[in-house]
Amino acid sequence: MQWRIVKLGKVGKEEIRSLTAEYQKRLSHAGRFEILEVKDPGLERPDEILKLCQIAPGNFVILLDERGQKFNSLKLAQFIQSKIESPHIKQLTFIVGGAFGVSEEIRKSVDFIWSLSDLVFPNEIAWLLLWEQLYRSWSIITKNGYHHE
Repeated sequence: MQWRIVKLGKVGKEEIRSLTAEYQKRLSHAGRFEILEVKDPGLERPDEILKLCQIAPGNFVILLDERGQKFNSLKLAQFIQSKIESPHIKQLTFIVGGAFGVSEEIRKSVDFIWSLSDLVFPNEIAWLLLWEQLYRSWSIITKNGYHHE
């Protein structure tokens, strides 16, 4: 599986960068990861984001947004596993919006919208939570012991 993780805006805090690097290392055997931290083009230029995400056949794009569907950890793992096992999906792309989120055009262009919580988080915290939840899901799928029920 190929994974593309897109963050609009750079991660500025070294603590966040260090923690996400640990999850990235743990996930290195889960497939090929392309990590893009890009300058946030803002809500007025969604076409730039769409180009970065290469929304195309075989690429299932998931936007993290507070208005999306919520999962518990087991359901998220099942959802991700279903995408990994789909013969039509070659790449999973996750988008973490900038400080002001993303435009409505982006929301309408993605395949799925996922909410981490009813709470709103700074985008750097959402970035960290995404990586932890990807690793937790992978640990559930592979039964590596990280997730405890």
